[in-house]
Amino acid sequence: MNAKRYSTEFKSSIVALYNEGRSANSLANEYHLAVQTVTGWVKKAQIIGTDVTGKPVTRAQFNAMQKEVARLKEENEILKISGRFAGRTSQVTRKTHFPIVQSLLKQHFKLDDGASPTQNTQKHLL
Repeated sequence: MNAKRYSTEFKSSIVALYNEGRSANSLANEYHLAVQTVTGWVKKAQIIGTDVTGKPVTRAQFNAMQKEVARLKEENEILKISGRFAGRTSQVTRKTHFPIVQSLLKQHFKLDDGASPTQNTQKHLL
């Protein structure tokens, strides 16, 4: 079965109609969509917090940032291991690569210095 692709504008218009008070069932019937599709778009567009500039952050944006942080952490671990095999200490890698992850988090969230990034992102998004 081929999945249909819908434009961002179409998804946004469905979410806007939902936010104006239309039910997911009525939208699904009118536009020939699955109810789960409508509720999925609404959930992804849901604003769950703000970034450091005060801009709203949607669930989809937050999930994308979490994936990016996880990818960077994995990359850092690989660099630490490769640094050990190359005869360098992991301290060099930590000094050069961990700040990349920290700066990414600080760009998107107000990061308290004492807490872990996960604690801070959860605290600022709830």
